[in-house]
Formats: sequence, C-alpha cells, structure tokens
Amino acid sequence: MAENPSKPESVTTPISRPLDYARARSFGDLVRDWLPSRDRALGVLKNLFVVVPLTLLIWVYAEREQAVTQPVVFGVDARTTAPDRVVVLRWPVDHNVVVELSGPRAKIDLVRQKLQDRGGPDGGNMQLLIDPQLGTGPQELPAVGELNKLDLFKRNGITVKTCQPAYIKVDIDQLEERDAIIKVPPAIARNLENVTFVPRTVKIRAPKRLLDAAESEGKELAVWADLSKREELKTRTGNVELKNVPLAWDHRENVTLSSPVADATVIIRASDVQFTIPSVTIFKETPAGLEEKYDVTYTASIPNVGVTGPAEQIQAIKAGTFTVKARFPISTLNNKVGVNKTRLQFDLPPGVTLAPETVERANSWEFTMTERGR
Repeated sequence: MAENPSKPESVTTPISRPLDYARARSFGDLVRDWLPSRDRALGVLKNLFVVVPLTLLIWVYAEREQAVTQPVVFGVDARTTAPDRVVVLRWPVDHNVVVELSGPRAKIDLVRQKLQDRGGPDGGNMQLLIDPQLGTGPQELPAVGELNKLDLFKRNGITVKTCQPAYIKVDIDQLEERDAIIKVPPAIARNLENVTFVPRTVKIRAPKRLLDAAESEGKELAVWADLSKREELKTRTGNVELKNVPLAWDHRENVTLSSPVADATVIIRASDVQFTIPSVTIFKETPAGLEEKYDVTYTASIPNVGVTGPAEQIQAIKAGTFTVKARFPISTLNNKVGVNKTRLQFDLPPGVTLAPETVERANSWEFTMTERGR
C-alpha cells in the first residue's frame, strides 16, 4: 500500500533550557579580575623607577631653592681703590657685624660656610669697598647698603636684609710723603758714638693725620734703626759697619718707607757695667745764717747705691779716684719746721747713672728742722 504523502512524519520537539548569561563566579575569579595582569604590573613598576627618583629630585631642588632668611655673624674691614687715600674702620670696634641674609637655602648655606670657615673669601675679614669719591675725614655709612655691594653675596643671589650695627664708621685720610731722618733708639745710643747712616734720610708715606701729629710736637720727623738684635753690639767694640739695619716708624698701619733698611757705621763703646757702692756721704747745702736759727738733722749717708756706666768710669769709683757724693739744698722757702722730704742730688762720673731702686729712695730722703733754743 502506498504511503500517503500528505501525512507528515512525526517530529521530535527539543527540550527547552534557560539561558546562562550570568554564570556565578568564584572568589578566586573575582580576585584575579581585580589584580592587574602581569604585563600591566611590570609596566607600573617600570614607571615607578622613573617617577619616584624624579619626584624626589624635584622636591630636593624645591627645598634647596626655597627662599629663607638666616642670621650670620662675620668680620668686616674697609678699603678704597683710591691710590692716594687710606680708609680705617672705626665702628664696629671689633669689626664684627650681625646680619640677616635672604636667598635660596642652598646658597645661604654655601655663603655661611665660607664666612665661618675662612672669615671671608680671602681668608680674612670681608673687605668693604668704600666709594673713592667720598671726602676725607670721619664718614658714617649705612651698613646694609655697603654689605649688599659685596661680590660674595651678589654672585650667589643673597640679599642682606638687616645689619647690626646699622651704620659703619670709617676715617678717610689723605696719604702723603715726607722726609724723615734715621736715628738710633736712645736705649741703644748710649753705647754708640759717631753713628752715620746710608742713606741719611728716607721718605715716609703715611696718613696725613699721623704725619701732622708727629710734627706738631716740634720734633724732627724720624724713623728708628732697629739695632736690638745685632750681635755685633754685644761682641765687638770700636769702629763697626752694620749692613741692612731694619728701619721702622712709631706707627706701622698704612705706613711705608722708601727703603726698609739702611747701612750704618758706628763706634761701639764697651758695654756698661753695674756696681753697688756700699755707702755714699750726704752733704747739706744751706744759705748763710740758716743754721744760726735752725738745727738740721738727717741720716748722713745713703747705703747700697746702685750705679751703671762705662767700665772705665765704674773702675774709677771702685779705685777711689772718683768719689761719689750726694747733697740736698735747704731753704726756709720750701721747707718748714718739722719733718721734710727732699730729693738727693748725686755727683757721678760722665755716663754713669743711678739704678732705679736707688733713685726711688733718693727722691724721698727725710730731714728734720727745729728752731734753736727749743
């Protein structure tokens, strides 16, 4: 029998299932999704190696360049570029100033270290350059203005905000040149004769104020020949030539000599010797008629009289060929009844002097005056 083509074959209907769009995830899946991938983590680490050091450098630079104000103490002095003038700092007396410096922290630390370690860039006080156009005489200048001219501060971008003292005081003087004769110091000259120098005079270049003061006393302008260290004066006598004797003036600051040395020709006497006379007789000198009215009593001799002088004169005293005497004058004009003090006068050979201890005793010698009949 033939199949009926119009009758459909039986169809198997599939079983329907729910769609799984939101499948449940485990905790491990969630953690893995939150953590960066390996490549991403390596990228972050690479960036940190660059960003962190750069950030630190920027922070350090900003810290170093931060403007700060710090106090500093250092020494100052004053000078001028004018060749015919000299500047002397009078205030502050100790040459120290206390300032507040403003600028980058790193530069202030650098400047501060230089000032403290070396006392200035040249190993001494900071040199304030005074305007050469200022007049001579005392000058008072604002300290902040003068300090801000210093190259050390300008070169490092540092500003002086305040200063104590607020003003510096300087003396500006004219330099002059004058002739001065060469002399031997009195303490040495006593053992020398016929001293001659070559050259005989030198030129002193010094502040006008000092030169005027030296000449105002009416004395001849002179420099001293320093013979104190010459062995020839200790070991030789007679005619001696001395080469390259150092010369010096009473003042040293801002003073120059046309020649620092001179040659000398001298006659050296034998060195002085000392001697103590056991006793020296004292004589009184009175005007006529005084002792008719007054009795004068005193100790008639002074013991242990120290003397210093040339060897030959001291020998004459020792041998008795020269007798040392002491005397004192008496008058009613300068003395009164009772105890009086007088100064003994000594007769000594040429070149002989009394020891200081003897002079002290001789200047206060006592005697007593009493009226006769009482």
